[in-house]
Amino acid sequence: MEQGVRNLEGLRNEYSTRRRLEALGVDFVPPLLCANLDRPPYYLADRLIEGIGLAWGDERTPAIMHNTLSKLWGLYRVIGLTWKTPAELGIDLPAISAMLTGAGIHQAAILLALSDKLLPVSLVHGDFSIGNIIICDGNNYIVDWELSHLGPVCVDFFKVLLRCPDLLAGIEDIMRPDIEALSAQQRDRVMSLSEQLALEFLLRLQRSQIDWAERPSILGW
Repeated sequence: MEQGVRNLEGLRNEYSTRRRLEALGVDFVPPLLCANLDRPPYYLADRLIEGIGLAWGDERTPAIMHNTLSKLWGLYRVIGLTWKTPAELGIDLPAISAMLTGAGIHQAAILLALSDKLLPVSLVHGDFSIGNIIICDGNNYIVDWELSHLGPVCVDFFKVLLRCPDLLAGIEDIMRPDIEALSAQQRDRVMSLSEQLALEFLLRLQRSQIDWAERPSILGW
């Protein structure tokens, strides 16, 4: 249950963040287009899903992982990405298969599910970790809250800001006073999600000593 509560809170955070950013004019990649790996991986929930998250050790986990993987692959096929290799789709199928096999599901069953199931799924997603699956009303939803945590995932938010100068300017105006007085201890204070993201972004900017306007070319945009 602890895992589920934490997952749901993360989903709430992401949903709220997406709505705030949309109100500021940020144009996100539609969920179905996330399967196109030529686009930035902004795997954002398009709606809030109330449910219970899974955790390793849960007796339901192997079957649900298998079912969810089947649905995802089916959706890839439905939207026209017919039987590309897992590498082309950015899916480490051998690792996933090994994980599921270790959980008691044989690879033959996985491949069978991948080949003949055409089932809907709520979001296209590239991360099949247990923490990204929510059970709701008997259905399994793949979700992601990339914008709900700090650390490596902030790179994605960094890219979002680079695509939206107006949002960047607004965040800089709000957060600049905090940057000057920042220390490791102060970073541990309770901040809102938007404050955390903005602060992380500005710290990255400050450390890099590269003007933000130059970064699109550096990142290959």
